Amino acid sequence: MNGTGNSALVGYYVRQYGNPSTSWEANNTFNIGADATLFNNKLDIVVDYYTKNVKGLLFTPPSYALAGEGRPPAVNIGDIQNKGIDLGITYRTRVNKDLDISIGANFGTYTNKITKLPLPGYFDDGSFRFAEGQSISSFFGYKVIGLFQSAEDVDKSPGQDAAAPGRLKYLDANGDDSITTADRVFYGSGIPAFTLGINLGVNWRNIDFSAQIYTVQGVDIYNGLNTQLMSFENGVTNKSRKLLNAWTPSNTNTNIKKNESGSNFSNSAVNNSNFLEDGSFVRLRSIMIGYSFQGAGLRAIGLNRLRVYLQGANLITISKYSGLDPEVVPPSTATKGLDAGAYVQSPGVVFGLNLTF
Repeated sequence: MNGTGNSALVGYYVRQYGNPSTSWEANNTFNIGADATLFNNKLDIVVDYYTKNVKGLLFTPPSYALAGEGRPPAVNIGDIQNKGIDLGITYRTRVNKDLDISIGANFGTYTNKITKLPLPGYFDDGSFRFAEGQSISSFFGYKVIGLFQSAEDVDKSPGQDAAAPGRLKYLDANGDDSITTADRVFYGSGIPAFTLGINLGVNWRNIDFSAQIYTVQGVDIYNGLNTQLMSFENGVTNKSRKLLNAWTPSNTNTNIKKNESGSNFSNSAVNNSNFLEDGSFVRLRSIMIGYSFQGAGLRAIGLNRLRVYLQGANLITISKYSGLDPEVVPPSTATKGLDAGAYVQSPGVVFGLNLTF
């Protein structure tokens, strides 16, 4: 061929390899719950306890460059167990003929544990280690306990490869005065301690008001965007202005490691907790006010009811997380807590009409 043709040619490539030994996951679920309605239908209570055991969890392991094209096949990697409690409470009351009020809360908490894996009982995938006895979204690596501040600080600290002022100081987890692979620890989880939603509704004559507050507490987020925005080791691209406060000999009162282009053991060459943050947040997820028009005038034009409303979404978020959105959407269900910048729930305001004919 001389390279001048412009017609499409039929072909194929390997997207993912098959695995004839793979089987479907088997889920065994147990639930026990109770519902109660009290005080003349004013109070509703729903509580549910559940366990879910997954046998033969399907997982696609990471591929290696020498493997060539195509993703590796999915395999039945092990067993996991989920346990949790869901609690819902709603209270409704009519204050008078014009005013109705309702308030509700939904509380949820669960634990996740890997109960079985093939020998050696763990495998690594990026910043995560999947290990028996740990949750499925456990961050693993070297725990950062600060920055080296001086040459004297380096000398008196446990031996660490590439240690230097301004670089990351790791935890000597086993106390042997030397930082090795044996000092890697589980330093966080993307599974929250609990979630809570609060709903409020008020109807007064023709005016209706509702609001929803949602909170997630006790969760860790690995800010994956900061591997680019807060570091020069991965290339010279757009960076965060926070790097202006990076460590220097004259600026030691900071937790931002020094700026340098080379990757090494004491900055970004190994998995560490430098970009792990508290992902807990409280968010005003929704707030809405509406007004309903009714009467003979509407019926004359074929309408039974006309409602106008103004709704705000995600208008207020309270969080210490430095990323764009603490309510992160992970790349997969197995990597909860990893912020790869996939989706941001931005604030918004909507004006709308509801017509009833």
